[in-house]
Amino acid sequence: MFQLAKINKQTAESAAQNTEVNQADKPQNTDLSAYVLSYTWSGDVEQAGRKLEFDLAYTTKDKDWTNAVLELGDEVCFSYTDDAAREMFPIFQGRIFSRSRDSESYTMRFVAFDSIIYLAKSRITRKYANVTVADAIRQTIHDFHIEAGTMPDLSVVCNFIADDISATDAIKQALSYQSAQDGKGYHIYMTDGKLNIVCTNDQVVENFLISDETNLTGASVSESIEDMVSKVVVVDSAGQTKGEMPNDIDIEKFGTIQAICKADPKQDDASQARAMLKTVAHDMSVHTLGHIQCIAGFSVDIQEEQLKGRFFIKSDSHRVEGNKHTMDLNLVFHKLLDEQKQELDSASYNANPDYVPPATSSAGSRSGVSINGNAAGGDVVDSCMESFDGTVSPYGSEGCVDRATLAAAGYSPFAAQEYNSNVKGCDQLRADAEAQGLAIPYDPSQLEKGDIIMYNRYSKPDPNWHVVVYDGNGGCWGNSSNVYGCFHHYEGSIDMGSDYYPATIIKTSRG
Repeated sequence: MFQLAKINKQTAESAAQNTEVNQADKPQNTDLSAYVLSYTWSGDVEQAGRKLEFDLAYTTKDKDWTNAVLELGDEVCFSYTDDAAREMFPIFQGRIFSRSRDSESYTMRFVAFDSIIYLAKSRITRKYANVTVADAIRQTIHDFHIEAGTMPDLSVVCNFIADDISATDAIKQALSYQSAQDGKGYHIYMTDGKLNIVCTNDQVVENFLISDETNLTGASVSESIEDMVSKVVVVDSAGQTKGEMPNDIDIEKFGTIQAICKADPKQDDASQARAMLKTVAHDMSVHTLGHIQCIAGFSVDIQEEQLKGRFFIKSDSHRVEGNKHTMDLNLVFHKLLDEQKQELDSASYNANPDYVPPATSSAGSRSGVSINGNAAGGDVVDSCMESFDGTVSPYGSEGCVDRATLAAAGYSPFAAQEYNSNVKGCDQLRADAEAQGLAIPYDPSQLEKGDIIMYNRYSKPDPNWHVVVYDGNGGCWGNSSNVYGCFHHYEGSIDMGSDYYPATIIKTSRG
């Protein structure tokens, strides 16, 4: 159940007269829920703060009707009550910035923003000298009487001057120092009147799954290279080139889109350049039943026909009408470029001309893997899959064999042989497995952690369409043909849907 209340504050005059006020004597908030027809609560990582739009029943034509009193500048609190836990959770607190009404209608629309709007609309000039990113943020929000809430470790030291820029831009500039060092993304948001920083790589909506079998009602997918940066050139203060960092995979496939990184003597050049590289952007949108924790800056798990894995929420819009809560999420599957980095091609960086990216590079570069010949024990498989999760095949949507053999190569000599031989077709993989006595007809009782599962399709006459690696718990690791990335698909996901069926097991678990 959702509730909207107008926050009634004690006036300065009454506070001066009553230095000690009992809880019962404090002004109580005014519940406006009975007047509300609908809410839209939304946020975006590219925008400052969150917004609440709501329509109140309003009329001057009915003399027996009493309108709610809500003016510009009034503060409101939007809350959710968990009936099972009998606990109320404030999810938005902000101030009314606009209201509008059509004389022919029986409603009045209000728009409220949380306190981050003041940081976005206010410009500052401040020098940040040898302070941590966390302290720079605290200094910035202190001037606006905003308290700091939860923050991750933001201990990187920054030095810069905020010269007539918005307070939010100053915060983002400070966070860019942290991102340049650790390769992570950060987002600011408000709860309980406090400003929080969330690491977008770590925050996941817990105990919640979006699934086409339960709460998903629609999904769409697109991909783009419009914002791609495939090469970064580092220059010094005189404009002289110090080095460069290319993404060779993207350059070969899409061409060179270059950005300039102005070297900061107090920061690592390679870290700064790496943070500026951008690869293919995959955007997805889903329409689903609502969950109050699904907000911009967090990530959510999805199990859908094509969308399988963990996705970052770029923007969200929650609508509540007649006790029905739905949401539209704009999702981004983005991969960190940590493992696709190349040393800057300059003597000052001691670049190694023979540098070869790791075999598990998220850029998809191929290099040989050693044949360990280990038995596929649970710890060995888990270790291999952790390195595999999130990587990208150079063969894009056709990369399921490439990724599966790479994933299993750490414990299976057969898989390592197939990967090193550049086998990328399902037919060849199955033929080679049969030749070595490792391919058996699919039988769930014979399935072990680390095995490769091969699928056929009812709708296609040719066999051998897809392969994944079994996780031992009803799920699998596999390449997604939709976003060209590799994910851990959770329990129950080895059932690929009505068109796919498991046909063969390749016993890579035998070592």
